[in-house]
Amino acid sequence: MVYAAWSLPTPAVASVVVAKGPRLTSSTAVLPADLDWGVFQNEEAAVPTSRGALSRRFRLAGTFFAYGSESGDTRKAVLHDLGDGVQHIVGEQAKIGDVEVVRIMSDRVILRRGAEEAELWLGFSRADESVPSGEEVETAKAENGEDLFGGRKTGENDWVFRRDALQDYYEAVLDDPERLVRIFDSMKAVRGADNKIEGYRLDILGEGEFYHAVGMRQGDIVHKVNGMSMTSRRRAEFFIGEFARNRANAFVIEIERDGAPEKLTYQVR
Repeated sequence: MVYAAWSLPTPAVASVVVAKGPRLTSSTAVLPADLDWGVFQNEEAAVPTSRGALSRRFRLAGTFFAYGSESGDTRKAVLHDLGDGVQHIVGEQAKIGDVEVVRIMSDRVILRRGAEEAELWLGFSRADESVPSGEEVETAKAENGEDLFGGRKTGENDWVFRRDALQDYYEAVLDDPERLVRIFDSMKAVRGADNKIEGYRLDILGEGEFYHAVGMRQGDIVHKVNGMSMTSRRRAEFFIGEFARNRANAFVIEIERDGAPEKLTYQVR
């Protein structure tokens, strides 16, 4: 499938050339969107009714393909350890303490600890929807609580977005190259003592409502996405392509905010 490709010379952007691929249809999505945001589950298989210790401890946030894997496509999973509040990005055969990641599929993972084995499916429940109080940037909300980009906040640094709404925004940006330039020009390279890029600092020059909708603030420094260091714009383009090709349903962005590290997690349904 063809996805967006563009050239962004630095420091001045003279032009942007984009090639728009076919629109993703609902049939290509891994999971259907439940409009009341109550429960997401795979249509072709029921989630097991019994829940063992592993199923209670871990929640699957999503899966994606690793960038630049020497062995070809290697799928990774984003797991929330509800016991200690830690988020893990893991591959097959990885260990979280005494828990082994046996297999990772597009919509589920299999975990094993001793004789116990658990199959975790993509999904969330209303138990995950606690939103902390505090000052937040206000964005326009629809009657169902979504923002203009189909997003809904489900935790302090967690969001769920509808793929079709994000796809509409993506196509609208592709139809207006100047908007695309503003998005990328809002991310300024941060270089270390050796002049190598260590991340990108957000300096909003346009599309501010989108950045706010995904929980980013002026001055945030993006260091990693799905465990991969952001050392070039090409790497950012890779993740946009993964979204367009429906090969990723979770994104974890590691940022530095006011000198402290934070993780922002997005599920795409």
